[in-house]
Amino acid sequence: MNRSEKEELVSELNGIFTSAKSVIVVHYKGLSVAQIEELRNITSKADMGFKVIKNSLASLALRDTQNSVLDEFLVGPSAIAWGEDPVSCAKLVNDFAKKNQHLAIIGGAYNSSKLSAADVNTLATLPSFDELRGKLVGLLTAAATKVAVITRTPATNVIGVLKAYSEKA
Repeated sequence: MNRSEKEELVSELNGIFTSAKSVIVVHYKGLSVAQIEELRNITSKADMGFKVIKNSLASLALRDTQNSVLDEFLVGPSAIAWGEDPVSCAKLVNDFAKKNQHLAIIGGAYNSSKLSAADVNTLATLPSFDELRGKLVGLLTAAATKVAVITRTPATNVIGVLKAYSEKA
């Protein structure tokens, strides 16, 4: 890789580190090329990214970004995963790490806050934003249904009373 290619890669990574809300650093020592490619495919299908990078280039790209706290995690054979939803990103990487013992989560960042490996694993256990939205819509729909039933019930009772009086007369 020549100097201009490295500068282009650093610029691309800088854009990723600047815009990505969630970034996770992993060690991939022992993974085969096929396994790394599988993880790339999984992340790209989920509108996320995964890249194996040299630590020195990643450190250059991290400068003056919201995710500069990741610099201390860049030791050894490192790769990064990034995405907009921190829970989905953590779940995907964590699930892949469970299936492949050679992938180790080192740490991450979310909106310029440093996350330890334990923090990333905790994020992986939370419901994603989409799941939370679905639950919220379900709760709102159930509440609206209950309100409709409650407001309709007194009217039904009044009609029943009026009908009973009309039948008596």
